[in-house]
Amino acid sequence: PKTLTDEAAYAIDQWCLAGGSVCAFVDPFTFYDTASRNAGPGTEIGPGEPMLNLLKAWGVDAAHEEGVGDKTTGQMVSNRQRQPVRLPLLFKVTQDTMSDDDFLVESLTSLSMMAPMALRAALDAPEGVEVTELVTTTEEGGGSLATDFFALSLDPDLISQGFGASGEALPLAVRVSGSVRSAFPDGPPGSGSAGESEGEDVPNVLEDLDGSGDSAESEDAGSGGDGHIDVATKTFNALVFGDADMLHYEMLFDRVESAFGMIQRQNSNATLLVGALESLAGSRDLISLRGREPYARSFTRKDELERAAEEKFLAKEDELQRKLEEADARLAKLQSEKSPEDALLLSDAQQQEIAKFQEERVATRRELRQVKRDLRADIDALGTKLKILNIFAIPLLIILLVATAVSFRRGRRKSA
Repeated sequence: PKTLTDEAAYAIDQWCLAGGSVCAFVDPFTFYDTASRNAGPGTEIGPGEPMLNLLKAWGVDAAHEEGVGDKTTGQMVSNRQRQPVRLPLLFKVTQDTMSDDDFLVESLTSLSMMAPMALRAALDAPEGVEVTELVTTTEEGGGSLATDFFALSLDPDLISQGFGASGEALPLAVRVSGSVRSAFPDGPPGSGSAGESEGEDVPNVLEDLDGSGDSAESEDAGSGGDGHIDVATKTFNALVFGDADMLHYEMLFDRVESAFGMIQRQNSNATLLVGALESLAGSRDLISLRGREPYARSFTRKDELERAAEEKFLAKEDELQRKLEEADARLAKLQSEKSPEDALLLSDAQQQEIAKFQEERVATRRELRQVKRDLRADIDALGTKLKILNIFAIPLLIILLVATAVSFRRGRRKSA
């Protein structure tokens, strides 16, 4: 809703106050929106002021100038050199950081997000409004980057280097309920006050919600005679998610290479959307069945090994780059000390410096390959242990238990 007008925001505002529900996906930077990616410097790429005013009236504080990421669950992508690199802004939310108290997310497996927005309960939230966090980043890996940093150039290498964990779990989705007040206390946009409403351009949401004669009574309960509603006439219910990319086709499915061009779902994003709409529509009878996901336990130990090896690899890579810069500086210094007539010839010192750097580069690259081999060896060793347990240890344990039970029965018979 980055292009939301004041009139549209006012219609949503009145819809909410009249008892309507809202499911909003508000993104600080929508990667799959071509206009956002091609926006020039100074162009507004976030949700826009009208939407932010609505969120403020609902008691939600939106960090609309920052994109959230997670180093712990960041996904691997290819950089410009076709090399794998972890992109913190493209990450997954797992069951560990989903609320156990909300039926909407308690049975979900994972959610994929792309540079979402942090959503918190505002310190000056209106009285009677409750803002509940649904999903968050991990505490050890969660952090954020200013959208100005990555909006113009979504370079995985720069983002990976510039991203730093904040040490706190950042909320990414919230449920808002309670009695909210209008984000337009002076009435519709363009009017001086509620008594000077230009109601011709704004639909009567009360009639849309209540086709019966109750609409007039509800109108009198929370509004003036002009139809403008100041306070919610019914309990407000809204779901606000800090990401819009999570609903894009590329985020929902993985393509499987086959003759039939099959695809498979890679997360619970679609299930979340269907469950959110069903719950807001008022029917909760089948929500626990409709939103239930197959249980799949992640290989946390394998992920830890990969992250540790990745940190070693990046450290070695930084070391190699630093040595390259130092060698270039030394070569430049030697070149500056030479006379103009010998500028095109390599001196003995320069040749020795180049040979030394080449040896260091070969040694460092050898260490990088060794880090990768060690990672593969650790993962293979873990897999071998699991295979041994599954193939031999578990069956032997079952045989031992059966033998113990048989021996115990025979002992009881003999004693009898």
